[in-house]
Amino acid sequence: MQPTGARLDVPTADFWYVEGGRIKEFNCYVGLSVMLAQLGVPPDFAAAVEAPAAAAS
Repeated sequence: MQPTGARLDVPTADFWYVEGGRIKEFNCYVGLSVMLAQLGVPPDFAAAVEAPAAAAS
């Protein structure tokens, strides 16, 4: 698949954990459903819920 050059605008949340004046840990979380929608591949939540039931049969 060739790149389109299109830009994404995805919300994020950054969490910095500081201890003793130094960064101990950094986590960045992205709005996954927003990103997937912009990419044109929305998640199929119904199939994800049905899959465990089908596997148990």
